Amino acid sequence: MTASAFKQPDVHLVDADACELAALLSAASDLTVVVDGSDVVRDLSHALNLPRGKNIRWWRGKPIDKVVHEGSQAALRSALGEARCGKTVRRFEINHVVGSGAELPMQYSAMRIAEDGRVVLMGRDMRALSGLRAELLASRRSAEQTARGRRQSESQYRLLFEAGSDPIVMVEAESGKVRDINQRAASILALRTVGAEGRKFASLFGKAQQGEVAAIFSRVAVTGQAEKVHLRGGPILSMKLFRAGGVNLVMVRIGRAPEAHEGGDDDLPERRLTLLARNATEAIVLVDAAGAVVWANEAFLSLADLPVPAQAVGRPVFSFLQWSSVEREIIFENARRHGRVGAFPAVLYNGKGNGTDVAVSVVAMDLGGSGGYGLIMRLADTHASGEQQPKGDDGQTAESIAGMIGRIPMKDLVRERADGIERMCIEAALRLTGNNRASTARVLGLSRQALYLKMNRFGITDGE
Repeated sequence: MTASAFKQPDVHLVDADACELAALLSAASDLTVVVDGSDVVRDLSHALNLPRGKNIRWWRGKPIDKVVHEGSQAALRSALGEARCGKTVRRFEINHVVGSGAELPMQYSAMRIAEDGRVVLMGRDMRALSGLRAELLASRRSAEQTARGRRQSESQYRLLFEAGSDPIVMVEAESGKVRDINQRAASILALRTVGAEGRKFASLFGKAQQGEVAAIFSRVAVTGQAEKVHLRGGPILSMKLFRAGGVNLVMVRIGRAPEAHEGGDDDLPERRLTLLARNATEAIVLVDAAGAVVWANEAFLSLADLPVPAQAVGRPVFSFLQWSSVEREIIFENARRHGRVGAFPAVLYNGKGNGTDVAVSVVAMDLGGSGGYGLIMRLADTHASGEQQPKGDDGQTAESIAGMIGRIPMKDLVRERADGIERMCIEAALRLTGNNRASTARVLGLSRQALYLKMNRFGITDGE
């Protein structure tokens, strides 16, 4: 912007006196400060709306660097120096210190008004603009973080989508067009992944199958009920509706028909076992030696509330089953030593933090030569023994204990029952750890010496 100055100030402004000029400066500025040649504030006027206790009248007679923030003093000295050289300095920003550490941002213009070095600073209040700048900066940072998180999520989704073991096609429920397809699905359908996106899902199949595919897809998109169908002369389709990013999508898993598998009848039992595991009512998960999920069936995805297997693959199974580190060590160690571990109680948590009581069996497996485990989870039967009276190790029920009250001192009853419970805990821990005393002590929170003393006291032998 090109500045323009008065052409004839000596003609048109010659009659203006000092009071009128002072009123003019006060009206034109939010804050006007007169600084002498020694950088001391000699006078000021302002029309600022300041909080209570932030009065700036005390600036008069103070060195101006005492009321300017440390980070603004260099800019102020530069502006005062230029003004005293006869230049008019426009639009430089200064932060003042007001009260106990509060800042007052101002935008000044500076001009020399006398030969003795006096300079007048005419300022504009920048608090509103500074607030807008801060909000804009915060909004920009938030947008950048959101975009960075979205890019990271998309990269992870793409990696899992392509690396997952299942052939999957993601289809928009409303339009029926393919949004995404991984290489495994494209291979089964004899397609290229690039050419399939944007096409109608039914058009990926032969003409004889398109009508059936379109009808099944419409039912799933409208009713929301998952369906599974074996196309005549084609693959097996499993369709499930879910919502992601505000859009209804249908996830289609594509499986080869049994007769389409290579190997003839020799691998038929293995294929049937795979199909059984995939469609079992129990939740089944395969994990590697480190506990990361490499495969999960439909029942597990349903319990964990996951729309696609890619959201389970690669995650630690302990993010779903919140076992302690001691429990993990004992369970997996016993699975390695004995081949399997029977039903172990646990809680399976979904992505919303809701837990489901399950009984988990662990089987040691060889997953590609690197070792691993298979976890089978059944819903826990919480009512199996709900009608039975609690019994101790000597068969006494709560009713029989009540009959002893009045005949045996309460402290003796309590000590007797506490001993029975303590003995049952030790015996249960020994069974769980395969009679490993070190592991048993860790599970019970005892030292090994304390465990040995209690075993001797109760006459417990571990078979070692």
